[in-house]
Parts: sequence; C-alpha cells; structure tokens
Amino acid sequence: MALTLSLATEHDIALLNDLGGRSYRHHFADVWNSETALEQYLEAEYGLQALHFSLMQENIEWFIIRTTQAIGLVKLSYAQQIPDEAHIGTLINKIYLLPQSTGQGHGQAIFQHIEDLAKQHGDRFIWLEVLASNPAAKSFYQRCGMHLIKNILFVATTQQSQMHILGKNL
Repeated sequence: MALTLSLATEHDIALLNDLGGRSYRHHFADVWNSETALEQYLEAEYGLQALHFSLMQENIEWFIIRTTQAIGLVKLSYAQQIPDEAHIGTLINKIYLLPQSTGQGHGQAIFQHIEDLAKQHGDRFIWLEVLASNPAAKSFYQRCGMHLIKNILFVATTQQSQMHILGKNL
C-alpha cells in the first residue's frame, strides 16, 4: 500500500487536532507527571487555534500521512537554526503515527519524504529533538543517518525532560 504525505490546509485542522491528540497521548502520555500539564501541552500544540495560527506561518508546513486513510502527521519548519549552533535546516517538529499504524514499516518512507521536502525548500540539513528516554526513536533516527548534535533540557510547568538534538546533512 502506497504511503503519501499530503500538505494540510485549514480544512484539515479538525483532522490534525484528532491525529495529534490521539497519537501523542498514545506515545507520550506516560512521560507526563501531570494530566493537567499534558492537556495544556496538547492544547498549545494541537488546539484548533494553535493549529490555525501554525498553518498560517510562512516557513511551517503540516502534512497528513496517508495510506488508504489518515494514519499520522508530520510538521516541518524550514530554515531553522539549532539554538546556539551554526546548523540551519529543516526542523522535523513532529512525526506521529496512530497506535495501529506504528510498527508497520512506514518510518523509512516517511523519513525519505521529509528529506525530499527539505531539499525542495532549499535546506541541506535536517534536525529534530528526541526524548533521551526514547531509545527506540533515537535508534531509528540514527539508522536514517542522523547523529547527535547536543543535549538540551525540555522544561514544562511540572517537569523537565532530557532531549537529544539529532541532525543530518542532506
């Protein structure tokens, strides 16, 4: 079955809200110390107003990952500089799949689409942040050719999480 990334528009806000909330909760709810903090984060990232504002940004694109139906989402920010580093390129903000679509071998195809999109936007470097407590994701990104740039701290109202910034030249 063919996998595609279709560019999201304002007409897709409700779908992005649903995909983001369901996939994020499935993969990351257990890393949050507070249900309230998790809900605040989800509203800030996937709330209808937040999505509307994000879709209006010039250098940000959201994509819906589809096979025969919508199975996840991707958010990319182009020409972004890693904080306190010289590297500038496409920031992979999000790659999230619905629970029933994980482990199906879609990751490599999605990553190739992302590399192609970055190149089409003139970027020759891609980067992302991954939880240090998520070795499976880090391992996947390393198999895709990414390497550790540096470690940072994600700070939320009720907790902190160690993050790795990984990057790759295209």
